Amino acid sequence: MHTSNTLLGTVRKFADRMDVRSSDVVFMPSPLAHQLGFAYGILLTQLMGIPLVLLDVWNPASAAELIERHRATFTFAATPFLADLAGFPGIAGAGSTLCGCS
Repeated sequence: MHTSNTLLGTVRKFADRMDVRSSDVVFMPSPLAHQLGFAYGILLTQLMGIPLVLLDVWNPASAAELIERHRATFTFAATPFLADLAGFPGIAGAGSTLCGCS
């Protein structure tokens, strides 16, 4: 079971380790009700005061366009999302990607 302390602790450690800055932008294709979307879409962006770019329905071309348009520097996604984005090499603005697999 997670508490606000365990969730915020994880997000703070990530922000410190990855040197998240006020100039960063998060692109989140995962649902915000999912642990990944909640922790890194909502908590990280609110904690750090950085923009969050959302995509309501998954579409790789739309995702690539949003990443480029908003110059997203972080993306947090499951493997299928990242596999789809691999078809768009050299996305301008793309930075770091966190992928958790189970």
